Amino acid sequence: MQLRTQNSKLLLDGFEAVGTKIWIEIFDKEVLFGELAKRLETEIRQFENSYSRFKSSNILSDLNERRTLYKNEYPDLVYHHLVVMLKAGLQTAEKTKGIFDLFIKERLEAIGYGVGSCSTKKTGIPSDGAEQSTVIFSEDKIELVGNKSIDLGGVGKGYLISLLSESLQQEGMRYFLINAGGDMYMTSDNDEPIELLLEHPTNPDEYIYKIKIKDSALCVSSSFKRMWMKNGQEINHFITPDDTHPWAIAYIVGADVVLADMAATVACIVAGGEDVLREVMSSLGEEYLVINARGDTIKSDNFPTLLP
Repeated sequence: MQLRTQNSKLLLDGFEAVGTKIWIEIFDKEVLFGELAKRLETEIRQFENSYSRFKSSNILSDLNERRTLYKNEYPDLVYHHLVVMLKAGLQTAEKTKGIFDLFIKERLEAIGYGVGSCSTKKTGIPSDGAEQSTVIFSEDKIELVGNKSIDLGGVGKGYLISLLSESLQQEGMRYFLINAGGDMYMTSDNDEPIELLLEHPTNPDEYIYKIKIKDSALCVSSSFKRMWMKNGQEINHFITPDDTHPWAIAYIVGADVVLADMAATVACIVAGGEDVLREVMSSLGEEYLVINARGDTIKSDNFPTLLP
């Protein structure tokens, strides 16, 4: 959570989309919003309609069902953004040796997360198995190889934030903060760092640290969010390696909000203890603070100073 200042103005105030709420706070001293809020809401909704697996008919569902997409079938930007997100996800999967995984749609549905009319229907293709899945990019098409389907949840929100940041800057906004359900990108408050409160992993009403950052992303991932009951057990939306228990919460700070978003997922689900966590996070180059359910913390050397 950000500590609001008296000089800021809310451009978007809890706009509901992509499974979360989005706030955009502007710190520019002289600013006229005009129709900007409506244009950004339209941009957000178009992104959601194109790439959410909770939508039954879009470019992502087409890829999962047909396994091949042709570039000339879609608007240039819609196709381009999908390619960029897929490549970013595959690159992070390679760096983390598969801990980050785009191919988790069926496994998410198996634990009850997002089952419904938008479930993939693939005749003759099993939903699980040992065959490795990947994406092949050609000049005029995308091919989905293997037997699994893609969910963009680990990369999509960060990518949307990056698009909104570009839109704000194109409109002349210099000082702003975008908050999409805890994943944030901020420039500054008129060149001053923005102060943020870090939430306790198991008590959302308690804040355990404050940090100050500027021109950076802060992305958060928590295994105590989006929990539900299945077969008498409390489960969450994380798919972890070997079904290990995820960390309670992970905070990532970095210049690239897309990478920070993916890194937050990785930091929360990596198994094997502190040494493995440090090794995996070093491969991504992001600064991190990870906390378990007992409140024990692990942080990178250059994570922003924790203020009392």
